Amino acid sequence: MDLEQAASRVDSLVIQVKKEDRYLTKKAKSDEYRERITEAVARLDNLRLSLTDNHPDVINLRQHIAGLYDAVDNPAVSMESVSNSVGSNENPVYDELRAQLAAAQVESDAIEKRLKSMKVRLSQEYARAKRVAERNAESSELTRDYDVTKGLYEDLLGRKEKARLSMTLDIEGQGVTYKIQEPAKYPLRPSGLRFIHFVILGCLAAVIVPVGLAGVYVFLDPRIRFPDTLQHITDVQVLGVVPHMISNPALRVRDNDIKFIISIIVLATLLYFGLVGYFVLGES
Repeated sequence: MDLEQAASRVDSLVIQVKKEDRYLTKKAKSDEYRERITEAVARLDNLRLSLTDNHPDVINLRQHIAGLYDAVDNPAVSMESVSNSVGSNENPVYDELRAQLAAAQVESDAIEKRLKSMKVRLSQEYARAKRVAERNAESSELTRDYDVTKGLYEDLLGRKEKARLSMTLDIEGQGVTYKIQEPAKYPLRPSGLRFIHFVILGCLAAVIVPVGLAGVYVFLDPRIRFPDTLQHITDVQVLGVVPHMISNPALRVRDNDIKFIISIIVLATLLYFGLVGYFVLGES
């Protein structure tokens, strides 16, 4: 921002210097022409006191005065006349602007050099900050490792001290002593009912429950199936019993049913004992 402000000031001074003349040309010309006009008018008055208006000297002097008035209105003259009339009279405003312009240019150059130096220092500071951040991260990691190692060391040192103290008390016969009456051991079998007990109970239930249900069904069935039952209930002498006749097709159907039932029982038994063996092996 300072550099932009200085550059703007330099540009403004350059424009002002270009607008301002180095020498006081216009002012010097005007003053000189007015002085000549005054002198010429005074001479004309003196000549008119002794000469007429038609005298050649009077006419020439009037023409000279008219020329001076034209010069005042239009101050364009040659460089020789300017140098002869003005000499080395310089414009102080121009000199002041030139001095301010030089100072502004010097200040702008100084600010630009200072900006370049600051940029270099800023890049150096960025690099230094990056190195500091890396060193801080490395220092944090080392500190963390040191704290962990220190904690482990202090723990091991405490254990060592406890072990040394225990060994010293044991050697001296002091402290608390223990005597194991029954060593602890892992149980090989669980307490209570085990899986094999449920297997045996399942087999017994598979045999007893159907037989019991069949007995209960026969006991509760109101139909008479045996001749002794009829004689016992009615006190009637049984003369004869018609045996149950089974035809060959019914016999074959019964045999097939028995075989099917036996095969189902065998398959269920094999499946049951297979599952039992799988679970027993899985537990072991």
